[in-house]
Amino acid sequence: MSPASYKVLFAAQWAFPGVMLLFALIMPESPWYLVRKNKITQAEKSLARLHSKGYDITKGLAEIQAAVEAEEAQSVSQTAVTYLDCFRSTDFRRTRIACGMFLVQQFTGIAFYSQALYFLGISGLPTALTFQLALGGFGVAMAGNVVSWFIMNYVGRRPLLLTGVMLNAILLLSVGIAGTSSKSAALYYIAYVMNFAQLFYAPTVGAVSWSISGEVSSIQKRAKTQSLCTITNALASWVLNFICPYLINTDQANLGGKAAFVWSALSFIGLVWVWYEVPEIKDRSFSALDIMFSQRVPTRKFKAYEVERTDAAGKQTL
Repeated sequence: MSPASYKVLFAAQWAFPGVMLLFALIMPESPWYLVRKNKITQAEKSLARLHSKGYDITKGLAEIQAAVEAEEAQSVSQTAVTYLDCFRSTDFRRTRIACGMFLVQQFTGIAFYSQALYFLGISGLPTALTFQLALGGFGVAMAGNVVSWFIMNYVGRRPLLLTGVMLNAILLLSVGIAGTSSKSAALYYIAYVMNFAQLFYAPTVGAVSWSISGEVSSIQKRAKTQSLCTITNALASWVLNFICPYLINTDQANLGGKAAFVWSALSFIGLVWVWYEVPEIKDRSFSALDIMFSQRVPTRKFKAYEVERTDAAGKQTL
């Protein structure tokens, strides 16, 4: 009970930026940047450091060079790109997917999960246990993010996203059902699920949403698409984080665990949208995605679709 009680929290926020700064000093330079600077040998070395031994560096470098050449060819027209262009023709589909990722993130209950410590405290759970569960949940979230580094490139974006949304929808539904009971066992069940749901959320929806959002937009409109994503994320987060306390507070709606029904319903809506809208873009170059979206390839045919491009080097499969 001293000024340190808040100073420690402010100081602790510098821990992660400090670690990131150390990583920044040893991280390999972006091969895209090196290719743009015509440092091809260094780009090859950077690709070798960034990928496993089975990665085809020659093919990867050729794809980057082709995309950079296309980007430079479009550099004159890029200055005339407006936000309205992100909603025209096939780019509208790409913008919907990129922005929709952050709606899906919020729909799967992140605002509800983040209130676990407060919600369980007002629900009567012992404070010590609530705190311990919260720490455990944070640890699981960190471990889940690390797991996503390894499984995303093997499983793919779409399967992970579908699995994550479905599991979160089911978990939230179970929390809502448990919230209808006044038994202490139901409260303990809610406590463990709300804190350890990150075991399913972090390596799936939490990680894949950012990846898809960054990869799906066109090179020419990427900056403006990402700014639209940022706005979408901020608005969705604000709305649901604003609503959540009113749903769970005892002097407001006082829904308790039943508030999870709201996010469960949103999760099932998100699941349907992902199934029909979000394609598998794993191992696809930016130039291949440009061609596939321009050809209006159906969502569920993306994974097996073969893209061929004819240039000075002849016909190539991307």
